Amino acid sequence: MIKSLIHNGTNQLNNTNFSDNKDSKTGIFYKYDKDSFKRLNWIKNTKTEFRNWFKCVRDSLSNNDFDSFGVDYIIKKDNQYLYGNIQFIYENMKDFIGDSYTYLYENKSYTKSFESDLVLRFIEIYSILTGIIQLIEPLISIENTYEIMKDICDNINTDKTFDIIGNKLITKKDKINFKMNGKKILSILNYHNNKFICNLDYYNLFKICKII
Repeated sequence: MIKSLIHNGTNQLNNTNFSDNKDSKTGIFYKYDKDSFKRLNWIKNTKTEFRNWFKCVRDSLSNNDFDSFGVDYIIKKDNQYLYGNIQFIYENMKDFIGDSYTYLYENKSYTKSFESDLVLRFIEIYSILTGIIQLIEPLISIENTYEIMKDICDNINTDKTFDIIGNKLITKKDKINFKMNGKKILSILNYHNNKFICNLDYYNLFKICKII
């Protein structure tokens, strides 16, 4: 079952608590590990809480084809960009940011390494994307393309300018053009840079998985 979710022969599930349901052969198990989960110190260390966060990640993956070249997020670090659909962001954010990061939570800073377990790492990334924890090292900016498009629409007649992966929107005409064609422009850019391909169908993995 797990192997059927692998794309391009790449095994992304090393060092995780996923395992095939060998008894019924109907799905995949994920074993909750309380000791591992408590390393995410901004989350209550209970199985119920873990299920809630697992669901948050799963829901964020919904309606996203793992081979879709649509762009859901644009993340900038220094002069580098990570952009693509949500599955691609989950899969590549650790490599983009680096093995460790420093974050703020309740006005205190903490430094930790990304978890090796895929589910725990995705919960970390979900927390970063949604602003639950704020990275201070490295410094990054995170833009949701839905919110970008809304912001552009709200500011067509103002002096606010935008810089989207180096594409500057300064005039009213620039903003109207991007409002009309922005998603297509980003998708074409993503496609030609081959930045949309994921190695695993994460949504279906989370969807069929049973937590034990």
